[in-house]
Amino acid sequence: MIRAVQVPLMSLRESYEDTLAAAEGTDLLLGNMATYATGIVAEKKGLPWVSAMHSPTLFFSAYDPPLIPGFPEFSKGLRGLGPNFWGPFGRSINWVARVLARPWHLLRKEIGLPPARGFNPLTESHSPVLHLALFSKWLADKQRDWPAQTIVTGFPWFDADGDAGLPQDWNERTARGRRDSGV
Repeated sequence: MIRAVQVPLMSLRESYEDTLAAAEGTDLLLGNMATYATGIVAEKKGLPWVSAMHSPTLFFSAYDPPLIPGFPEFSKGLRGLGPNFWGPFGRSINWVARVLARPWHLLRKEIGLPPARGFNPLTESHSPVLHLALFSKWLADKQRDWPAQTIVTGFPWFDADGDAGLPQDWNERTARGRRDSGV
């Protein structure tokens, strides 16, 4: 029964080893929220990291709760309960799901990182430096209960001229991330 519960992290050790090898010689890590080893590797190596997600359904907001697929009218009724209902509901889901993160906490201990008490990587795996929401504001705009470091990027477009580049404050953000992580 426990093995079935730990399915989201069943390849965590392998993912950690692969990410650790890939991070050799890098200055910054970029990882999807579902790559639970990225933050651990960044912390172990003293590197800043950026998290990314491609779907707004991966973000829970008490101010803009998710719609239940196939039940639009029911969903609209539930949404009307507001943040006083959805805030505690989201926190309770996070609390219940914490048991699923046990392998993540055990790996941290095994590799000599300090405990991350009260942290659930399954629901809170956002980089402290920058979290990229790789979708259009038409799908979901930033909510006040999302991590402050979140940027809704819009859909990616091919830049045929190569003029897009990195944000102007990129160097400042990564330097701040290094300071905040103790690097």
